[in-house]
Amino acid sequence: MCYDDLQDVCDYSHHQLYLLTDGSIRCQDRVIRNNRQLIIIVVFNGHVYGVDKFGDLHQLNHHYEDSNHWIWKSVPWAPRHIRHVSITLDNKHMWIETNKHGYLFDPCYKQCCKIKHDGWRRVYGKNTTCYLAFKDQQCDIVIDNCQVKTIKHVVTGVMDYHHHIHVLNTNDYLIYKNVRLVNHKPYYINR
Repeated sequence: MCYDDLQDVCDYSHHQLYLLTDGSIRCQDRVIRNNRQLIIIVVFNGHVYGVDKFGDLHQLNHHYEDSNHWIWKSVPWAPRHIRHVSITLDNKHMWIETNKHGYLFDPCYKQCCKIKHDGWRRVYGKNTTCYLAFKDQQCDIVIDNCQVKTIKHVVTGVMDYHHHIHVLNTNDYLIYKNVRLVNHKPYYINR
């Protein structure tokens, strides 16, 4: 599916959740309204999470999954002022970034590490040892905790299970605002 007003997208169960800029979510033929204005949507450890426009993390209450109005509750373990979230493809860790720190959480929501960063944004691959680090139109590719390559003139991207990299270069960024993995393939989100 393609939506002109798409904000974010993620896989959930055997479907995709399409978060639109008006805050609604599309799942198959359903239009779902929310009690929060979300800007990011991800799935971690079998639960759907969303980051609202204030940078707070919320979890979908499972009792509302089949309804057309979803109720989200704040999670007490997450930092505030979130700007980015990435889930490892093995679904064993959630990376949360604020303006100053990155936090890695395990499936029990225990904080594994807290790293001060200088504007870098991480997008994880299959596990915590494989990720892309973006800053200043540059991407460092890290595989098995070793930096293997740096790509210039890129803004964002994703790494699949086989370490294939799909990036938005600075020219692509005029057309697309993000790229996500959906059904193990890159999904480019239009501006």
